[in-house]
Amino acid sequence: MTNKSIKIECGSNEYSNIHRWINRHYGRPQICESTKCDGTSKIYQWALKKTKEHYRDKTHYLRLCKKCHFKYDLVGERLKKFFSKTVIKISPNGKETEYSSVREASEKNNVSKNGVWLILIGRNKRNKYGDRYIYKDYKPNIKKSSSQDPRRLHTTFKRKQLTV
Repeated sequence: MTNKSIKIECGSNEYSNIHRWINRHYGRPQICESTKCDGTSKIYQWALKKTKEHYRDKTHYLRLCKKCHFKYDLVGERLKKFFSKTVIKISPNGKETEYSSVREASEKNNVSKNGVWLILIGRNKRNKYGDRYIYKDYKPNIKKSSSQDPRRLHTTFKRKQLTV
């Protein structure tokens, strides 16, 4: 097997293939390379370095524990983006309450910031009290088929008139 660096186009199963490749050739990480690691996590992962792209090259990856990997991927602007947006809490009775940030929502409802965040990203549906959280500027990504879009029906109809 050659030691060429092969660029991986992520988006399909290539992403999982690169992780299988690095685990097969270098094994699963057994230590965390982070200097800020508190040593509480026992799960270790390969993390892509911020300035690198997915290649089959060990120098593009760091060995991090799960906790440090999460922090490494969500630092600076990305972390501010997730935690500083306006959040709306929807109670089981339908009452909506607006909060200026994830921190405020967690403090006023006696739940963890991580718990609120996991609901916001769709990992969890509700907290233990039955509350849901959404970002204020949330717009559901609903795909319409061409038969449901009136503009598409109109243009199709016009084309049929022109061709007949």
